[in-house]
Amino acid sequence: MTADKIRDFYCCYLLRSVSKPRSFYVGSTPDPVRRLRQHNGDLKRGGAYRTKKVGYRPWRVAMLVYGFPSLVTALQFEHAWQHAYQTRHIPRENRISLHKTSGSGRDLHAKTANCKLLLMAPGFSRLGLRVHVFDNDVYDAWCLSKHGVLFPDHVRVDRDVQKDSQPYPTGNYEELQKFRDVVREDENALLERSLSTLADSDRVCSICEKAVERPEAVAVCFHSPCAAVFHLNCLNEKFLEEEVAKGNGLIQDSEIVETTEDTEVKESTETTSLSATPSKGRCSKCNKVMNWPDVAKISQLIQEREPNNDNDE
Repeated sequence: MTADKIRDFYCCYLLRSVSKPRSFYVGSTPDPVRRLRQHNGDLKRGGAYRTKKVGYRPWRVAMLVYGFPSLVTALQFEHAWQHAYQTRHIPRENRISLHKTSGSGRDLHAKTANCKLLLMAPGFSRLGLRVHVFDNDVYDAWCLSKHGVLFPDHVRVDRDVQKDSQPYPTGNYEELQKFRDVVREDENALLERSLSTLADSDRVCSICEKAVERPEAVAVCFHSPCAAVFHLNCLNEKFLEEEVAKGNGLIQDSEIVETTEDTEVKESTETTSLSATPSKGRCSKCNKVMNWPDVAKISQLIQEREPNNDNDE
């Protein structure tokens, strides 16, 4: 997986019309603030035909699903959410949306239920995806689960709603930017702690007990005060062995790639490097759980930040 695919931010979003709050739109983007400006016509280029209709602007982002490892997987989730009535990520017997006209769901309850079904699908459940909600009633619909879809307990759901519960008069740009800043701050905190641990350690892998030489990919336990260091490959193999022992299936490329004739998005069939990807595992030193997507992302950022490695230019 290339550095840009690991480092960049990719999300799928649920837009909501301020003037017509029962009107929604599902999309994906690496830059939610800029994308919202496009949908609202603040930027001349971009947007989507449906969000340009007279009387529907301004739009705001009601919720986000984020943490996708690449643009490809974000587009695939977007496509599956938009076509919940036919996506193979949702078994026919579990589908809430049954007809083309229902798309991602006829109402807020159906849209959140379809999102939950996708988050539990084999092709997406192991990616460490997270949900951020900006509207009270969206969070209520998520928790109420009117369609009986169980809450996916492996997914972290945060909410950042207005205290007065009043609709945004325009697009919620400030809230979106604040959200992006917090995500960056959390990522930077993990990175700085990892770099500090490496600076104070002898860089010996806690699994194979061999030195981790630059520019080998390195992983560090996130849990303080643990200072375990690993070869990224050693930790990957350990996590995979744990999941195989538990009987958990692993992601196969065929579970991620989906194509249909009736779509404006031609989904890529490129290899996504997820055929042997664990979802999480325990540190061999402190025995606490680490999410693999976070481990892989921070490992890549370490390689970019550390001196004297092949990534330096």
